[in-house]
Amino acid sequence: MGVMVSGSTDLLQVPWETIIKLYRRARDGKVFPSLSEHADDLFKFIKERRGDYFPAEVQRDAIRALVESVYWELQNQVEKWIESPAKQQRPSPESIRAFTDTTVDGFSRYLSDHDFLDGWGPDDATTVRTEYESDFARTRDEVFDHRCLSAETADLLISIGVDLTVRRHPFADKSVVVVAGYGEGELFPSLKTFDVQGVAMNRLLCKPSRYVVISREKGGDIAAFAQTDMVDTFTTGVDPDYQGYIEKLVGKTLAGLPGAVASATPGLYARVRGALEAALERATSNMVEELRRGIDDYKRQNHSGPVQKTVEFLPKEEMAQLAEALVNLTSMKRRVTEVPETVGGPVDVAVISKGDGFVWVQRKHYFDPILNPRIIGKYYRDAGTTPTTSYRKETE
Repeated sequence: MGVMVSGSTDLLQVPWETIIKLYRRARDGKVFPSLSEHADDLFKFIKERRGDYFPAEVQRDAIRALVESVYWELQNQVEKWIESPAKQQRPSPESIRAFTDTTVDGFSRYLSDHDFLDGWGPDDATTVRTEYESDFARTRDEVFDHRCLSAETADLLISIGVDLTVRRHPFADKSVVVVAGYGEGELFPSLKTFDVQGVAMNRLLCKPSRYVVISREKGGDIAAFAQTDMVDTFTTGVDPDYQGYIEKLVGKTLAGLPGAVASATPGLYARVRGALEAALERATSNMVEELRRGIDDYKRQNHSGPVQKTVEFLPKEEMAQLAEALVNLTSMKRRVTEVPETVGGPVDVAVISKGDGFVWVQRKHYFDPILNPRIIGKYYRDAGTTPTTSYRKETE
C-alpha cells in the first residue's frame, strides 16, 4: 500500500509524513482483506489519537486562524470599495455601514448554502457557537471597526464563524490523502481518497471522496490529483478550461437567438410571438446540451477510451514512465506560462504490484544515501529483506 498527500502537507501542524509513519509502526505488518479497509483503518488510527496529536488548544487556534482569515478577506473587500478610484471622496459612515452589511450578508448566504460536514448538523452548530462565540467576537472586533457594523451584521459574523467550522467549504486548508494498492485478498489494485478539512471539537473532519477499483471489467485508469489540467488535456484531448469556455460562449450566443428571430418577424401576434420565443429557448437549450454530450462522446471514443485501454496493457516500467511524463508535462506548462511554478523538480515514481509490493522506481532523498547506511538498512529491515553485497560495499 502507498499513501500520497496533496494540498496541505500537514494536519494541524503535524506533518502527514509523521502521521503515516507512526501508523505504519503501530500496525506493524497488520493486513486487511481489502485496500478500502486498510485506508479506513488509517483514519481510525488518527481518530483514536486525535486527543494526543491535536490538543484542544491547537484545535481552537486552527479554528480561530481560519475565521480570522475570512474576516480579513471581508474587511479587505470593504476597504477596496472605500478606496476605489471612482469615488470622488470618502463615503459617509452610513454608506460604509450599508456596504459592509451587504457584503457580510451575501457571504453568509453563500456559506450557508454549503452542506454540513459528515455527521454534523444544526445541534453541532449550536454547540460550536456556545464554545467559540467569545473567540469569534474578539477576532471580529480586532478586524472590523465596530462603528461600521450594525448589530445584525455583528451577529452575522459570529454565524459565519460557526458555519466555517461545521460546513464543507473551499476556505479550509484541506489535504487530499490518496491510498492506493492491494488488500490481502485482492487480485486487482484499487485507490481510495479522503478530503481532510482538519480537526474541530475533537472530531476529525474527513470524508471519503473517490474510490477507483480495477477489475476484469475495468482494466486500467489514470487518476490525477492536485493540478490535473495537463493530465486531463492529455487523456481527453481537450483542455478543460477551453471546453468550458466554448460551452459558455455557444450557450451565450444561442441565448440571443429567440429574441432575434422574434424581432425579425414584427407582424406576429403577441401570443404567437411569445410561443415562438419559448419554443426557440427550449430548442437552443437542447442544442447546448447536445453539444456538451457530443464533445464528451468524442473525447471518450477518440481519446480517453483508447488511452485507458492502452494503459491496461502497459508493462510496469512504461506505466512508471507515463506517470513521470505527465508530471513533467504539467511542470513544463507552468514554466512557460505566466503562472507560479508550483510543479517542478525531481519527480518521485513508485510502482505497486501484487507480486513485488511497493517499489521505488526513482526517489529523491533529503540526505545522501551513501552517507546514511543506517537509514537505508532500516528500510530494508522494515521490508523483511537485506541490502545487496554491492550496496554494502558502497556504503562501508
